[in-house]
Amino acid sequence: MPKPSEGDGGMDDVDNRINDLIHTLWQEVVKSINHVVEADGSFGFAKFEALADPSIDQILNAVQVAEPVVSVVLNSPQIQANPDWVMQLLNCQQAIHLIRRTHVSLKNGDEAEYQDCLTKLRTQKQ
Repeated sequence: MPKPSEGDGGMDDVDNRINDLIHTLWQEVVKSINHVVEADGSFGFAKFEALADPSIDQILNAVQVAEPVVSVVLNSPQIQANPDWVMQLLNCQQAIHLIRRTHVSLKNGDEAEYQDCLTKLRTQKQ
């Protein structure tokens, strides 16, 4: 059996590292989705801001840390060559956007927008 070339093994290692990074980013976003969905289930729109722990501000801050990393990784040519990676990173961006919209809806007292965001976040919860 032919021995794999050193370059092929390196590429597999890089792909594995990228895959791990994307998985880690998604898991961090999922934690934030879960915090929002669980707080809604416990407190609803009326008491979310007052009682949620972590607060909506803390949840938003957590995903905003990941957001620039998601953007940089997503714009990499190697990532663009893998549709599964692109889709996972786009899902991260969408969830971050929905959490941001949830934050704004709570601050503005817009329950219809809040409910729309929660409905969409629940479909992404994993």
